[in-house]
Amino acid sequence: MGQYHGMGPFLCVVSLITTVLYFVTSSDSGSLVVDLISANGREAHVVQRVFWAITEGAVAIALLRAGGQESLKALQSISICAGLPFTVIIMLMCSALWRALKIDQKHMPARDQRVDWALPLYGGIFDILEFVLTEGKCRLPQCSAVRDFFLGLFAPPLLLWKSLRGLAALQTAQQPKKETGNSLPSTVLQDGFMVAACSLTYSAWVILQILTGAKAEGASGLWGIAWTSFVGFAVLVASVRHGVRSHFKIEGSGCEDFFAALLFWPQTLAQMAQQVEVSQEQSTKAVTSGEEQLQQVVEKREEKREERLESEI
Repeated sequence: MGQYHGMGPFLCVVSLITTVLYFVTSSDSGSLVVDLISANGREAHVVQRVFWAITEGAVAIALLRAGGQESLKALQSISICAGLPFTVIIMLMCSALWRALKIDQKHMPARDQRVDWALPLYGGIFDILEFVLTEGKCRLPQCSAVRDFFLGLFAPPLLLWKSLRGLAALQTAQQPKKETGNSLPSTVLQDGFMVAACSLTYSAWVILQILTGAKAEGASGLWGIAWTSFVGFAVLVASVRHGVRSHFKIEGSGCEDFFAALLFWPQTLAQMAQQVEVSQEQSTKAVTSGEEQLQQVVEKREEKREERLESEI
């Protein structure tokens, strides 16, 4: 307490009050959830909630009395591990609810009326699970989607390069010659720098994690650098996804791009590569169709010209 220059006793009281408030409110929330689950969603008597609160407190006290600090650390670790998946699910639910409200208020077109990703984040390789659960009623994913997923997992720079150069080609084809500014397509040097940074950060994450797991000499603090490198990798992937999404005018936000790259980077990279590839195929088909139509027009004109010459003769 001496390091706070006489403020130690006051801060102890404040810490004690805030700690009590935190655990009381958290325990009350937990008791409410357990009460609703045990009552199958119906409103139960308040005595039942008090029973669950006392039971939770008794279990926590028993664990602390039996195991001491080690038991407390184990209990905290279990709570964090159990709550982390629900945190991700709640984030996805909030994003889905936000979009549903925008569609309801006509601030955003419905899904069948707007441009969307050719490969959804929940599609591709995850369609295999849907195929199994539906007993074959849903179709299997395309081989290219599965291939791109594993490329994104084991060789993400390849898919990043494919996405960047494909996007640059589309921007070059659609951009007017006189247009200047930030919408200019990226150069090979710029894309190469992005891919090199992606390779460096992803390789650093993998190598440093291996060294940490192998307990190499002097590798005690490398796990922090490893995860910092991975976050940097996610930022790079998110920036490219933002560029692809902006070009195709796909609904989304920077936060969605970042968390998609952070949590589902193989599928995110496959999504970008598929989007660019499908657009390039459509552009090629459009050009081919236009050339065929032009050729047909020219042939018809030649036929009419020959018929006119024959009639004159």
